[in-house]
Amino acid sequence: MAPIQVQFILDEPAYAAVSRHLVFQTYRKRRWILWALGASLLLVALISLLSGRWLMLVAFLAPTIGFLVLMRSLLARTFKNAYGKQPELKEPIEYQFGQDSIFFKTAVGEAQLPWDAFQRAVETPLFFLLYHAENQANPVLKSGFQSPEHIDQLRLLLQQKQLL
Repeated sequence: MAPIQVQFILDEPAYAAVSRHLVFQTYRKRRWILWALGASLLLVALISLLSGRWLMLVAFLAPTIGFLVLMRSLLARTFKNAYGKQPELKEPIEYQFGQDSIFFKTAVGEAQLPWDAFQRAVETPLFFLLYHAENQANPVLKSGFQSPEHIDQLRLLLQQKQLL
């Protein structure tokens, strides 16, 4: 099998999408906290509705929604600033996926790593993430593939390597 070649530039929207995914995956084991918070919100809303205290519901939900919107905005600004501070991200990134190893080249260097250097892979509609540590991953944008068949080939290779 010929190596699968991919080349792309990690633009700001892609960087933000990858970063968002990494941040939320970092906390996936603590997802129960979000469920507990959501259940609490629903309980307060239900009690407010059943007791006819609309003002209490509005007084509770308005700051909660405001906080969530503010956090989303701050997170987006953080990703934008981080992207701006890394000019090397605006340069092409190249990957070659072979049967024995992965070769990649960026503006700051190149490396060839065996498949066992990676713990797992995740596929989203826009990219693959190749994890080499719990919270560290190499993104591979699907827009950089030459054809949809090459995406399918990489998916199959990742499954063969038991990463996906």
